[in-house]
Amino acid sequence: AQKLATGPYGVIRAKGFLRDCEGASWVIQTVGQRFEAQRSQKLESAGVVCIGRRGTLDIAALEALLGPAD
Repeated sequence: AQKLATGPYGVIRAKGFLRDCEGASWVIQTVGQRFEAQRSQKLESAGVVCIGRRGTLDIAALEALLGPAD
């Protein structure tokens, strides 16, 4: 979550679920440079929605960070 909020990806807002390398599910959200990550008790499918200004989202870099969209 911190990399989404503070990195050079062009993300203004992001929210979704990620899995860590151990398979635990996390709910993440960012607004501007603020971010939050909490371990989720639910086994949600992974996916993050990112919002940015038109033409500023670095899709390739986001896919490298988060993995390709399903």
